[in-house]
Amino acid sequence: MPEFSPATRRLLIHFALGEWDKPLPRVDADWDEVLTAVRRHRIAGRTYYFLARHEGDYPPESFRRSINLVHYQQSRLAIAQYRDFKAVAGRLLDNGVDFLIVKGPVLAHTIYPNAAIRYIRDTDIIIRGSDREATHATLESLGYHVAEGGFGYLPPLVPGVLPMRHAQYVKPQSPLLVEIHYDNFLLDDLMPRDLDAIWRRAIPVDIEGVTVRTPAPEDHCLHLCAHAHQHRFSLLFWLSDLLLLLRTYDESFDWPLFLRTVETESAQVPVYYAFSLLNALFGQEFPDGVMEALRPDRFRRWWHERLIPQERTLQLTSDDYPPLSFKSMPLFDSTLTNLLVMSRRPEKIKFLFRLLFPTREWLRYRYNLSPEDNVLPLYFTRLFSIEKS
Repeated sequence: MPEFSPATRRLLIHFALGEWDKPLPRVDADWDEVLTAVRRHRIAGRTYYFLARHEGDYPPESFRRSINLVHYQQSRLAIAQYRDFKAVAGRLLDNGVDFLIVKGPVLAHTIYPNAAIRYIRDTDIIIRGSDREATHATLESLGYHVAEGGFGYLPPLVPGVLPMRHAQYVKPQSPLLVEIHYDNFLLDDLMPRDLDAIWRRAIPVDIEGVTVRTPAPEDHCLHLCAHAHQHRFSLLFWLSDLLLLLRTYDESFDWPLFLRTVETESAQVPVYYAFSLLNALFGQEFPDGVMEALRPDRFRRWWHERLIPQERTLQLTSDDYPPLSFKSMPLFDSTLTNLLVMSRRPEKIKFLFRLLFPTREWLRYRYNLSPEDNVLPLYFTRLFSIEKS
């Protein structure tokens, strides 16, 4: 899409900043463009909250009314979303499933002054692979089913590489999409090397009367960085979430623990570039030595700048870049770029070779075959397809 004007960009950054009492800069803006940008970057709730604290004739009343309408519509939707969230989380707890909630609902109830201003579209639930069947049965009992074209499960092919990113569950008449991530915390199709530590550090949080667990702030920060980077920082609200999390836990954030975790998981790339954008957009500063410890090697930095130019990202144009997930499509715009800039290449390359000769169990799940079906032809015919999972 075309670039936003400097005035629109300045206002976007201000609304996302989360400094609710800081006066809005007076600029000669196209307010229709500002409204489009606010909605595109999903920060209408933050904008509503800010404007509610600053009355007057600026911005114009027409813009205020438009933001109020968006917030009213989202607030009505949120009632149904949280109703269904409570049902899902409560039933999982009753059935003894151990899980972590990340992003939307948790952030809304912990780092924002009002949970209603951080809209949600789905709920991301991380479970252990061993709880897959119990989770699936629980969701089915509530009327959810795997989204059309999706998979509820794929057997692993090699250790360390997860067979699938997530399973999406939908329910007729429900506005809440449920995404189940099987040990998928780094969002790079890799099993975290020290996932047990992440689970041990998890903390409780109350969401609409249901007490669930969420990653500790340091681990949640890593997850948010990985998520924003995987989507190439295309939407401002992801960076706004990250900024507010760091500011909320500023005094208690354990930077040595965080850096050790990044090192263990070889996650320097997403964290370094997420933090770089926080500094460039919002002036966020970090303790001495943090950025130096996170800096990727020169090869990765060279490729990263060509694949995701920071200058372009800072324009907030929301370009529809292909994701950087190792197993996303298209092949050369996703897998190849992932291998160039991300980590743990040997495990990923081993997966690609293993994919040429998968197990029969994997093929049966992948192509929805019965135990009586002959999978032998698939070993040949699927070589003519560029599908990777």
